[in-house]
Amino acid sequence: MPLRPAAALLPSVLDTRIDVLPARTKLALIRIGLAAGDLQSLPSFDPESKSQDPRFGWFQKSVGTLCYELDAVSPPDLRSRVEEEF
Repeated sequence: MPLRPAAALLPSVLDTRIDVLPARTKLALIRIGLAAGDLQSLPSFDPESKSQDPRFGWFQKSVGTLCYELDAVSPPDLRSRVEEEF
């Protein structure tokens, strides 16, 4: 399953904050947390397990049929990815 762009998964509250930035602001959102190569070694879960969450409707529409937790990535690996992108 292809990964969806991170911008497609942003909650509407973050979209609103982006909208109030000055027009001259250049902003690019890229995926740096989970990469396709990570998914084979990480545990996955069914989005139905989040059914009690108040944001479940958004979560279900945005995520699809299989989920992975960013918390499952090694903190040093994640920190290294973020540092490399900056």
